[in-house]
Order: sequence, then C-alpha cells, then structure tokens
Amino acid sequence: MDKKERIYGHDRGCLPEDIFDYLNTLLEKDPKRAEVVVYLLYNSCNQFRHDYNCNNVPHTKEMEDHLENVEYARFYLIGWTKHFGVIFEPQDGAEIYLSDSFEKWFRFWDSHINGIGAKWKEFNYAVSHDEDITPYLPEKAWNDD
Repeated sequence: MDKKERIYGHDRGCLPEDIFDYLNTLLEKDPKRAEVVVYLLYNSCNQFRHDYNCNNVPHTKEMEDHLENVEYARFYLIGWTKHFGVIFEPQDGAEIYLSDSFEKWFRFWDSHINGIGAKWKEFNYAVSHDEDITPYLPEKAWNDD
C-alpha cells in the first residue's frame, strides 16, 4: 500500500502479511484464543510505543519508521476487537478514536493476563504452541456485567 494511502484500522502496519487470514481462522476455530492473541499483539505494540517514548530504544530513522508501523498495527488490532463485541468508530485517514467499550475490553484482558502471575510462562507457551488455554481463561467474558 502506498504510504499516502494508508488508513488507520485497515493498514496492518508491522504485523505479518498473513495476519488477516490467521485471525479469521482463529476466530472460526477458537474465538477465545483469537481474543487473547489480539490482546497480546496489541499489548506488544503498546510496549514498543512505551519503550520508544521513554527512550528505551534509540531514536533512529529506522525506529521512527517502525514506530509508525506499530501505530498502524495497534489500530488494525483495535479494529479486530469488533469481533468480540467492542464498539468503535474508524475514521478514514485518521486514528480510530478509542471508545469506552474498547477501554473496558482492554482493562478486562489486561487485568486478567497480569493476574496469571507465576503461570505466565505456561500460558504463553500454550498460546504460542496451539495448546489448550482454557485453564488460563477468565470464567466470564469482558462484557458480562
């Protein structure tokens, strides 16, 4: 995609080319795993953004370009949360404005994943090796009130 044609929420940024097919397959096969993967990918984008802003990575042209691609990836992943019941409004050519719905989804998963604690390595292994992650999942969905 030509740089001037990039649209937040549609451009996958630094994510792999096959991310759309991968997430669609996960969504059909294991929706909870798809939700976890979207959260983990989104959070890794946030971590890079944080590291860049805190000067934990060098501010080179290469890192600036990567940061831009990370931003596109973040908003692409935000767009995927609509499959999990999150409501948001993409704005063509502009950033997606984070909704209360997205913030609630993110806080739910962030709290749950951080609460895994000592079992993080087991959980991460299970996610990345397509093993059962059911024991690590919350009992309720993010939007169960």
